[in-house]
Amino acid sequence: MVSLVDQVEITGVAQVGNQLLVVARGPGESSARTLAPGSYLASGRILVKAVRQAGKEPVVVLVENGVETLRSVSGQRAMSMR
Repeated sequence: MVSLVDQVEITGVAQVGNQLLVVARGPGESSARTLAPGSYLASGRILVKAVRQAGKEPVVVLVENGVETLRSVSGQRAMSMR
């Protein structure tokens, strides 16, 4: 079974002022939307916890059921941490 967080598509990160925003499409959603850290996807089941600048490409921290998953904009899963 594929977890919900594995179904999230990160399509971009934008800096607006001094805040990094995530462009993402959640499971079952037909279009991507812009989310600030602290926002939720999948009817509140996935938290967009943070955006970290890691080298050339930002990494988005998603949390589902207490498990942090790091995702790059290209959609690659960096790692999960409990």
